[in-house]
Amino acid sequence: MTIPTKSLKYIFLVQGEGRGHMTQVIALSKILVEAGHEISHVFMGSDSQRVVPDFFHKKIIAIATELLPSPGFVIDYKGKGIHIWPTIVKSLVTVPKYFRSIE
Repeated sequence: MTIPTKSLKYIFLVQGEGRGHMTQVIALSKILVEAGHEISHVFMGSDSQRVVPDFFHKKIIAIATELLPSPGFVIDYKGKGIHIWPTIVKSLVTVPKYFRSIE
């Protein structure tokens, strides 16, 4: 005898800084949808310096995807390292913007 399971709706909140977060959300959305659940929204945190790649929009299984401003790293001129103090200062200065986006 199988126990009936109730279909659930999910909302994902994803920090877009790094491709690993995105690929994990894609994998989890596929698992949940195959189990009979629904992904109603994906809220993606995105820094103005980075664009959410097309593969994410094509592969995510969700009714709606919305981009929200979020903190990002200040990267060195080679694009390899992170400047810690400038990143902290930039994030603190822009905190009000992030709170407004949550509203």
